[in-house]
Amino acid sequence: MLFNVVPTIFELTLVSSILAIKCGGAFAGIALGCVGIYSAFTFAVTQWRTKFRIYMNQAENEAGNKAIDSLINYETVKYFNNEKFEADGYDKALKRYEDASLKTSTSLALLNFGQNAIFSVALSAIMVLTAREIVHGVKIFIHLTYWNMTVGDLVMVNGLLFQLSVPLNFLGSVYREVRQALIDMQAMFTLMEVDTKIKNAEKAVPLQLTPSTASISFENISFEYVEGKRILDNLSFNIPAGKKIAIVGGSGSGKSTIIRLLFRFYEPQSGTITIGGQNINDVDLESLRRSIAIVPQDSVLFHNTIFYNLHYGNLAKGDEEVYKASKMADIHDSIMLWPKGYETQFMHIFCSLTLPYLHHPFLSAFEEIIFCFCQVIQEAHRLIIHHHHNNGRGLLRSANVVIFRDPTKTENKCTFRFLGRR
Repeated sequence: MLFNVVPTIFELTLVSSILAIKCGGAFAGIALGCVGIYSAFTFAVTQWRTKFRIYMNQAENEAGNKAIDSLINYETVKYFNNEKFEADGYDKALKRYEDASLKTSTSLALLNFGQNAIFSVALSAIMVLTAREIVHGVKIFIHLTYWNMTVGDLVMVNGLLFQLSVPLNFLGSVYREVRQALIDMQAMFTLMEVDTKIKNAEKAVPLQLTPSTASISFENISFEYVEGKRILDNLSFNIPAGKKIAIVGGSGSGKSTIIRLLFRFYEPQSGTITIGGQNINDVDLESLRRSIAIVPQDSVLFHNTIFYNLHYGNLAKGDEEVYKASKMADIHDSIMLWPKGYETQFMHIFCSLTLPYLHHPFLSAFEEIIFCFCQVIQEAHRLIIHHHHNNGRGLLRSANVVIFRDPTKTENKCTFRFLGRR
């Protein structure tokens, strides 16, 4: 704004002063009137067409989300033979984007036409006035002397007014950018004013756990995401240190909620959660979450190398620790059979639909779980959670394969908790 608006105001003042002194007040009035009408028209139309730009961005995002959603869930689409339905939905989203884009382009053309029309009318008016005064021999005041206006004065007036068109062309873009910046600043300040509900207590202490104290206790926990729909109602249980337990229940019974409360993603409405006899509300959040390892219900791996995904479990560990974890999980030999071993690029299935020329390995659901376990066992976590969506048999099978393959390395060191759907 400083480098656009301020020079424009200075140039407008200078041009108007020259026209007023050398040619008369009418010339300066036309120049100022041109700039005033030009600015008012630009601000009004820019304000009006902003909604088209916003709608176009929304339509573009919707179209992109629709395409990605269809590609990620391509198996479901094919199971129900709904390829045409998805294609039609994507086409409708693109049509909305096309309509919004057309309105944006049309409104921009209208803005440019109006700006050029205003400037052309002002330029024509000042040229007619100058020509009239030349023809009638009107005298102008220069250097304390009156002179007749000449063709040179016509060229001067034309050049001065035309010079104003250059900075005025940037007026619309400057106004739009400033307005958008103010909106973004308002959103930023609003976001900064939002207080974090889950945060460390004033005198939070690190969570101290040993193999003999890594116990979990829920005492009269009640929790609800939405008022009136209670998920947990006075839930109480105790998991002794070093024990392996399973929590099995139907969908919506609160298994995932227990994990979220344990990680302090949410606060219960009532009750107390303790780990190793320490209230989790009184301990440091970082130390709490560092002490717990989880194999999530939906295994998610990065679109990167196999080594990168395995190393992600503990970035502080060296390469040998990654290889050691792979051998414990009994997948080292399988990885070495891939084209580039640990440097083989892993690719999500939906990426292959958009990049069919790339040939990278895909992992089965069970292999992805094994990879997640490899991430977990690189760190000496005192608490390990396996959140599995299959039945208990598959859950315990995957857990036994990975964690208990070498009992001398894991037994009596961690508290294991398995969650599965009945």
